[in-house]
Amino acid sequence: MGACPPDLTGSIRKVYDFLRWAPPLRCSRLVCTLYYCPKHYIQLSQEYAARRDHLVTSLQDAGFKSFMPDEAYYVMTDISSFGFADDASFVHHLITHLGVAAVPGSSFFQIFQM
Repeated sequence: MGACPPDLTGSIRKVYDFLRWAPPLRCSRLVCTLYYCPKHYIQLSQEYAARRDHLVTSLQDAGFKSFMPDEAYYVMTDISSFGFADDASFVHHLITHLGVAAVPGSSFFQIFQM
C-alpha cells in the first residue's frame, strides 16, 4: 500500500513532471552568468551540439526515425515500427533488457493534460 491515495497519484505525477523539467533558480542564475561570459557559453553550446548530433546520428544508424531538435536537450524519436504498445512499454524494454535509460515522450505532454 502506498503513502498516497491512488486517485491522487496521477495529479501528483503531473506536477512532479512539470517541476522536474522546469528550470530551477540555479539554472536561471547560470544563464545570467553565461551572459557575461559568452566565450564559455559558445564552447558549451558547441559541445552540446556535437553530442546532440552524435546521438541523433547513432539513433538513425540503429534504425530509429529521429528528429533533430533545434534548441532542446532531448531527442524525440519515432518508435512505432518497433511493435510496442506505447512509448512507456518501449522504455521499460530498453531499461529492463538493454540497460539503456530513456524517458517516454508522452511524459513531456502529460503536464498539459491536467
